[in-house]
Amino acid sequence: MKRFVWVILSLAIFSSCKKELSDNFTAYNGAINDTTWKTTAEARVAIAAKLADLFQVNTYAYSVDVSQGATNTLPGSEITAPAAFCAVGATPLYTGVAEMELTFIKKKGDFIRLGQSTVAKGIVVNAVAGYNLSITSQSGTQLTPVAGAPVQILIQADKPSSQAKLFYTGIDNTGNFTWVQAGDADGTIKAFTNGNGSSISSGYDLTLKRWGWLGCGSYVDTSLPTSTVTAILPVNYTNMNTIVYVVFKNQLSVVRLTPDTFGKVFFTNNIPQNSDVAIVAIAKRGDDIYYGSTSLSVAKGNNIVKVSPQVVTRAQLASLLDAL
Repeated sequence: MKRFVWVILSLAIFSSCKKELSDNFTAYNGAINDTTWKTTAEARVAIAAKLADLFQVNTYAYSVDVSQGATNTLPGSEITAPAAFCAVGATPLYTGVAEMELTFIKKKGDFIRLGQSTVAKGIVVNAVAGYNLSITSQSGTQLTPVAGAPVQILIQADKPSSQAKLFYTGIDNTGNFTWVQAGDADGTIKAFTNGNGSSISSGYDLTLKRWGWLGCGSYVDTSLPTSTVTAILPVNYTNMNTIVYVVFKNQLSVVRLTPDTFGKVFFTNNIPQNSDVAIVAIAKRGDDIYYGSTSLSVAKGNNIVKVSPQVVTRAQLASLLDAL
């Protein structure tokens, strides 16, 4: 069964920046001119409340008899839960019907909707997919994996790479979501091209020993030089009402920019030079929704970009994100 769920976008927080970059760019856009920047907790609560109702994604939900297990086919993927795959805490083994929900992300716009950055250890990841797997009892109790009975997800990919890694979601030292490379205790990933005995002809075989937010993809070439990208917006676009992303045009990568409450800018480091990207800003001020995008070919040094968001409707915002 397919259903829509509303997702609160997670928030980035501030990091230090030594240079004030917002001088001489003070155009106002709209009637609400709050120019206040706040520190971590306040900004996170404020932006979550403002953007909570703007984004929706597809979540697939179905029931599984744990004593038997089941395989379910989704668009471009297949998920298998073996018999006796979950428990209540460390023990005992759960024997009833499990409720499984899988949010599956294969579009750049959906990564933004769900507050995800395709970055691990500060390195950009060219993603294959991201997903959130939640498994509960029928009464709503969170269930846990059982050793020796991992959930398997097969993901369709025409040219799977042997360099792909499995990641789970963490929080970096700026408060942004980041990916953390999984170890053997978390799960494994392998590319296949022979059908793997399933409806998926080629792609990736993921065995999951932990659930929650996970992703897979390959690190970009770390031998390439990297640069900083800094976004300047009109002064009434702050970390209380605005999020900003670097969106790569030629690969499935998005990077959340960190607010700098001193310089009143948004920035990120370690963007590979010569990358063709768009700097995308989304804001909600009062009842109005704003969207702005500026293209950039990343050069050496600090790439300073001005973004001027304009009012859009909900439908227009959805279309713009789908087109990224």
